Amino acid sequence: MPVTASAVTRCRTVSMDAVPTRVRAARSCASRSVNISPDACPMGSALNRFGRNLPGSGEEAERVVSMPIGGAVEISDLEAELSALGGRMSALRQTYGSPADEIQGALDAILLELDAAEELIRACIAEIRDKDRSGRRRGGTAEREHRLLRQAFRDLPIPLFLLDGKGAVRRVNNEGAALLGFLVGYLTGKSFPLFVDLSHRAVFRSHLSAVLRTGTRAAFDTRVIRGSRTQEVRLALAPLTVSTEPEPLVTVIAMPPGGEAAAVPGTARPAAGEEAGEDEAPAVAAARRLDVMTRMSRLLLSSPREPRTLAPAAELLAEDFADWVVADLTGEGREVAGPDSDLRKVLGQLDPAAAPAVREALETGTSRLHELIGDEGLLGTLPEGRPVLPALDARSVLTVPIAGREAASPALRGGGAGPLGALTLVRVAGHEPFGLADLGLAEDLGEHLALFLSRPAP
Repeated sequence: MPVTASAVTRCRTVSMDAVPTRVRAARSCASRSVNISPDACPMGSALNRFGRNLPGSGEEAERVVSMPIGGAVEISDLEAELSALGGRMSALRQTYGSPADEIQGALDAILLELDAAEELIRACIAEIRDKDRSGRRRGGTAEREHRLLRQAFRDLPIPLFLLDGKGAVRRVNNEGAALLGFLVGYLTGKSFPLFVDLSHRAVFRSHLSAVLRTGTRAAFDTRVIRGSRTQEVRLALAPLTVSTEPEPLVTVIAMPPGGEAAAVPGTARPAAGEEAGEDEAPAVAAARRLDVMTRMSRLLLSSPREPRTLAPAAELLAEDFADWVVADLTGEGREVAGPDSDLRKVLGQLDPAAAPAVREALETGTSRLHELIGDEGLLGTLPEGRPVLPALDARSVLTVPIAGREAASPALRGGGAGPLGALTLVRVAGHEPFGLADLGLAEDLGEHLALFLSRPAP
């Protein structure tokens, strides 16, 4: 940091009447033989010159300093000057034992050194203030530019997402959040493939990997999940390299199919039998859950105790609560209810242990809610190797144990018997995903089924 010499050393024009007492004392000190040699204290030679050359009254007095006059002084020069100042002060400390009549001259020399130190400090403070003001001006301009860019990103009239190398959402603008039907804060940090329709997710991941690997752009048609419906969009992916980021990022722009300039959120494909843009009222959904529980209780109370009762129970749930229902009983087989008879037969022959979600419920008695499906293999794979969930066009999944409260909780059952089975519920794309209220109902249904199967035969 350069320090201007004019801020450190300058000439002052004063009359002898205005010369400070310590300066006039320095003249008398220099005229006497003060015991400060030029070799031991460089200030001594300055004092001698000061004393010899100090003019009389009405003439100009010039302060002699050791820093160069004119131009700028670098940090190294300033450090050297401060080091020299420290050496001179150390030499002056040795005069403490001098005779009393010589002490006054040493004190005057010390005052001159302090004056020089004050000038150096003031010069440093002035330079720091100048740098600070200049930095604040530059920083203020940069901050204004950042605010402008952030505002432009937020208010851009097209859905825009910024993804990291793993597909997680780093930034999303207001139009992007509106497209998916969530708040910006909720989407930030989430994996973007979760919001791509399950049947299109593998294609999206392939394009994302290719963009990151080759650095080229890609554009393709797909479907994204928006609330209880799906939205047909065209996604444009482009790599973005930022010097402050260790890995490249990917920008994603959503447009209507055909690649128009802007997407219009709210044109999602409505579910069968529903008006576009209308969601169930909470009171209606609660009434439907209560109706499901009432009908299930009536069915179980009027049926004999046998595993065959699971078939009508699964059909009831598939009619009013879920699109696909899979009920597994340990050692008793599997019951499947759903709209496709051929697929029902295939699912009925699959091994429950090959489905991670079902196996977890059977082994640990744990309930799981997958509002957004992140793992396509939760329910295993079909014989041809295709995951079950994409084949069902699944939107969300619930798995609960068929067990009483003690058997469902490992902490309560201790070493006792585990769950009697597991109940798996699936809702397909176009229907409202399962929520926490649905999870509570499913757990109650699992407990009712366990009580029904555990009651003694008449």
